[in-house]
Amino acid sequence: MSITDVEYPTEFGALDATVTEDGSQLSAYELRTMGRDCNRLNAKGGPVLRLDFDSSTDGAELTERSLAGFAAPTWVQMAPGPILVQKRSQAVQYDVQITMNGESGEVFEVMVTTRGSPFDPGATNSAANVKEINGSGSMASTQLDSVIAGPGLVDELAFYIRGHRTTSLMDVTPPGDDFGGSNTGTIEHIHNGELHAVALGPGWNVSTGAGDAADEGGHCVEITEGAPSGSPPTNVIMGPRLITVVQEGDHLRYWPPEPHELEAACRGQTFSIYRLPVYSVADVVVVGKELT
Repeated sequence: MSITDVEYPTEFGALDATVTEDGSQLSAYELRTMGRDCNRLNAKGGPVLRLDFDSSTDGAELTERSLAGFAAPTWVQMAPGPILVQKRSQAVQYDVQITMNGESGEVFEVMVTTRGSPFDPGATNSAANVKEINGSGSMASTQLDSVIAGPGLVDELAFYIRGHRTTSLMDVTPPGDDFGGSNTGTIEHIHNGELHAVALGPGWNVSTGAGDAADEGGHCVEITEGAPSGSPPTNVIMGPRLITVVQEGDHLRYWPPEPHELEAACRGQTFSIYRLPVYSVADVVVVGKELT
């Protein structure tokens, strides 16, 4: 067989266009082959979405074309979304590949949501649309297979990330990243996502835009009964919460707020402020999963 003398039925299970000319008679074999053609076309996957970002490490394009940040202890959108995409109506699942650089030794989780796999704040890595990634300090690809797609010809895709807090307390000692204040202390008052510390002395830095404030988005607060015991601590009262605002040097706000029933238990206990892991993303590729 040559490229100019193609045996369509034998090689591809398809028919030459001359067989199905308008008004021509078709045999049962030809009709079956046409049906198989349609089924095969419907079963094919194909590209749905690709997002590419600058993955260089020189920092020159950081604000314009890169996707990088701190992985908060709660789910946050990795890229603005949801993103509307077109797809085949027969595509019921996606395969998703994410290439990212996670801080070495740290643990991240990514979630892909669709109309068929909606956002679930309580999702764990046992879900088909959630994957745990161990940071290696270099770009690596991870794949989520068989993410349930939404029905119809249009879907909504969104990408979320969260991180396990590091074991490093917030740096408060010059000449490093001096955030001021203290990374541990005693809680005087706590209510609805606001913590007031007892007698901190020098207060925490508030936002200056110079990357030296405790509310820059790179830290979380954790509350334990007394000093942290173990790694990770076994005496945790309130798990890690993202620090969002520092006020007056001795007040900070975090998200999400604590349950009201924990407020009394937290007063007089120990807070610890930890650094969050960093990540950067090179690309996200979504393809429709081929039916078998």
